[in-house]
Formats: sequence, structure tokens, C-alpha cells
Amino acid sequence: MLDGTAAVRQVDRKDGEIRVAGKPIPGVRRIVLVRDDSIEDFVCSLPAIAAVRETYPGAWLSVLVRPAVVPLARMAPDIDEVLAPKRTVEGMEQAFHRFRPDLMISLSRTSRAAWAGWRAKVPHRIGTGFRLYSPLFTDRVDERRRAGVFHEVEYALSFAHRAGAPASPARFRLTVPLKARDSIGNWLDLHRVSRPFVVIHPGAAPGCPAWPAVHFVQLATLLEAESTQVVFSMGEGDRPFVRALEEDHPFLRRLPRFEGDEEARAALFSLAAVAVGNGAGTVHLASALGVPTLTLHAPWRGCGYQRRGPYAANGWALVAESEEAKGWSPRRRQILGPQLMNAVTPADARRSVVAMMAGGEPELGTA
Repeated sequence: MLDGTAAVRQVDRKDGEIRVAGKPIPGVRRIVLVRDDSIEDFVCSLPAIAAVRETYPGAWLSVLVRPAVVPLARMAPDIDEVLAPKRTVEGMEQAFHRFRPDLMISLSRTSRAAWAGWRAKVPHRIGTGFRLYSPLFTDRVDERRRAGVFHEVEYALSFAHRAGAPASPARFRLTVPLKARDSIGNWLDLHRVSRPFVVIHPGAAPGCPAWPAVHFVQLATLLEAESTQVVFSMGEGDRPFVRALEEDHPFLRRLPRFEGDEEARAALFSLAAVAVGNGAGTVHLASALGVPTLTLHAPWRGCGYQRRGPYAANGWALVAESEEAKGWSPRRRQILGPQLMNAVTPADARRSVVAMMAGGEPELGTA
């Protein structure tokens, strides 16, 4: 049995700091910001996008994203155009030739944007400073993302600061389309769900241990027993959770499961009293929409709350803490991480959710 304990934590937000200073670039009229990663990565980049927009108010601002992120990108009022080319150097290069940017800001984890921007002769190219391809950029951000020292929001903001953006509070600007709101309203009526309700999104990105799927089921059981309605937000890759759902108490099969597009998911999150999910996952969208959000985390930096927790005053993290686990090798983390996450119990999560629904801070004491 692993020696782990549950703890309530909150991100120490440092969005007012500038670690990588720069100056606005004269003559910039067309900007492309490359963020061809996950939905979580895009959401964490929204403050950087807002900062770039305010620094270059007259420029035409585009973002280059994966096709799955396009609906969310179109919800951001700071973005003028969304690009989703083939995820190859050639595809990006063609997109750059058509768009003709003066400035490229690449938050991408791969070398594709660096090569494409260089080949397309984009005049100003900002990117990471710690890769073999970093010399392809004209300006660089010398911060190591994997170290987990900074939150993903703050890491993205450093790229905006390098482009000349001043220090300012992080702003997540998203506008849920009226059509999506109407659609989710009809869906909730059809499933007889009324406010207040809790949204549970069990999905998790690879690389970080997830809270056991059965714990989400048990959390729903505890909340439903107190007449708190629960909606499951299901995404691709949630099959283990679905199996646990179907193998557990039969009545849980009747609970509403949302499996719609990202616009409708955003509308669903925006109406929730509280959203719950793994720290490395889509649940960050709820936090960006101003919804009280509770995420679950392992203790090490790469997956920890200081890097991946909700970046908001009403966002909180439940962490499976263990001094022993902090020294584990990557392989040991992969093997024992899911077991360690059992340190946070469904009862811990229930108490936290109930406290948050009442407008308070999460609690781990006896209810």
C-alpha cells in the first residue's frame, strides 16, 4: 500500500510577472500564433492570445491549430482567422505562404512550425530556445516547459511577453455561440437535468496518471444520493471510464452522458455549478469559462497542480501527495501512479464539490 495523502491546493498565479521581456515589433500587420496541440494547451494559451491582441490592436491575428480545436478557436473574440493545415512542414509552409505573416509566434512542441516559418521566410519568428531547431527562430524564449516550474498559462504568456506584451492579469476570452447554448439547453431538458448540476469529465491527456475511473462513478453515486444532479462529459479515449460506468451500479447507466462537439461542451460547462476532472484534460475549458473547477493531480511537477491546475480564483486541485513518490523514476511513476491516485478518495471529492457549490473552498474534513 502506497503512503499517500489527499491535499487541497490552489495555483499560485504569477501572471503579473515578466520573465522574458521584449519590445513590440514595428510594422507588424499580420500575426500567426501556432498552437497545434491539445484542447488543454489551447485553453492555457488564451491569455497569451489576448495579450498579443492588445499589443498589436491593428494587426490581423490568426492561430494555427489542430482540426479538433477549430470550433473552440472560433469562439475566441481576439482571433481573426483560424488555420488548420495538414500537420506537416509542407502543409504549414503552404498556410504561411497564403497568410503572409509578418510575425510567427510558435508555442508548438514540434519542429514543424520552426521549419515552415523559416522556409516561408516569415520575417519575425518567436519560439522556444531549448531545442536543436531553436536557431531557426529570430527570437527565443529560454524557459524549459518540462521542468514544470511555471504554469502552462505563464509559459504561454512568456511568448507574448517576448513579442512585446506588457504584464497584465490572465484573461480567458471565449464567447459561447447562442446556437450552442440553445442546443445544450434542449439537451438538458431532454435528459431532465436542471440547475444546479455538476459536470464530471473523466478524460485525461497521456503522460499523467488519471484518477481511477471507478472513483468518478462513486463520486457521482455520492452526489446523486444527496439529490445533486450529475452530467458526464465524455470525450474520445474515455472507454475505460465507460466500462467502469457500465460495470458498476445499474442506475448509473441512466445518468446523462454528453458526447457532443466542443462548442456544445463549452455551453454545457458554462452552465455547471462545478466541473470536476483530471488535471491534464479538457476540464480546463470549464475554468476558462469562469466555472468553479476541481482537478485531480499526482504530486510531481510535470503533472502537478502548479503546472496544470485551474488558473482561477475559483479553481482548486486535489493532490495525491507522497514524499516517496516525488523521487520516483519515470517508469515507476507510470507503473505506480494510478495506484497513488487512490490517495484521493471519492469522499474527499464529494466534500470538496459540496463546499464549492455552497460558494466556499474545498474541504477534506469529516462531513
